[in-house]
Amino acid sequence: MQIDSILFECLKECGVVYAASSEERPHLVKLNEGGKFIVTFDPLDGSSIIDSNLAIGTIAGIWLKKEGKDDVIGLAARDNMVGAALSCYGSRTNIVLYNTATNSVDELTLQRKNNDGTDDTWISTQKGMMIKPEGRFFSPGNAKSMKYNKGYRDCIQYWAKNGYTLRYSGGMAPDCFHVFMKGEGIFSSVSYPGKVKPKLRFLYEVAPIAFLCEKAGGMSSDGEQSILDVPCNGYDHIHDIIIGSSEEVARCVRFL
Repeated sequence: MQIDSILFECLKECGVVYAASSEERPHLVKLNEGGKFIVTFDPLDGSSIIDSNLAIGTIAGIWLKKEGKDDVIGLAARDNMVGAALSCYGSRTNIVLYNTATNSVDELTLQRKNNDGTDDTWISTQKGMMIKPEGRFFSPGNAKSMKYNKGYRDCIQYWAKNGYTLRYSGGMAPDCFHVFMKGEGIFSSVSYPGKVKPKLRFLYEVAPIAFLCEKAGGMSSDGEQSILDVPCNGYDHIHDIIIGSSEEVARCVRFL
């Protein structure tokens, strides 16, 4: 995938990244011996909906490399993640990222200056993005698990019966981007053991977006604890993910 190669090349050229791992290459690729960071990313989240002309995106997490440790096993986002970004490619090209200088989540928009793209630039379009405690939008991923998971079924029915607005495209990146742009809402993906397998990977999708969400005043959960406190066990999927407005996340957890 071309975007995967471009990201690896840019991370190597910056000189500060020790190693990187992509969802397309689920193993660490060493880039710079003296690098201080490890970057994990999904280069093109939502690739299965490209042919439907729906929005897609890129998700990335930046981890501080621990001294004497060459991988991400055992790292937890609350202690070891120092940055994250979520881009969305649709009618506009935008990126939501954590600004370490201001300890805030900000939005940048790619502004075209001329037709050949040689002078395109990123401009700041929102600073200090915040997610309100309550939200009236819901994006229920892995909805087929409702057949087996009564708690998840009851939760989705609650949202529908209480006038929440459904916003679901089939891509985690655009659906979570919607939560940031509206400043409210919830994205969920709940599996069921033995029947419905988890779809989302901890390193490349879940941890970075959970980091951004909590930095913006929202909440994340795997059904039991904050995603930021879940240690990385490898390059596997995570079973359940709930991200967004804190009261809605807490409500979903209670149903489960």
